[in-house]
Amino acid sequence: MATSQEHVAKADNNAAFGKSLDLGSQCNIDWALTALFYSAVHYVDAYLANSGNPPHAYNTHGKRERFVATDSKLKRVNREYMDLKNFGINARYYCSVTKADKVTTEAIPALEAIRNHLRIVP
Repeated sequence: MATSQEHVAKADNNAAFGKSLDLGSQCNIDWALTALFYSAVHYVDAYLANSGNPPHAYNTHGKRERFVATDSKLKRVNREYMDLKNFGINARYYCSVTKADKVTTEAIPALEAIRNHLRIVP
């Protein structure tokens, strides 16, 4: 399994990619939302890697979501995590039309809240 530092590096790369896209097309908005969600996944996985839990215990989205919702530290950013998950699902599977400002005013701040709460320094 990856180390905490490897998860942070992957999360930072995903976030940088998502933030770098020109949000002038729906395709790029969708990819930005997807990348930002997977950045959140890796920030949570970095936390898990340091938590002493067995790596396989949270190796699915459902298991990870239950952990985020119930862990004393993570549950404070559960809403942000689930918002990012839902933005990504809507972009990937439901062909929803999302305005660019959802990326800049909702998704990026949600990701930053998770990163800041977990005290992950860029």
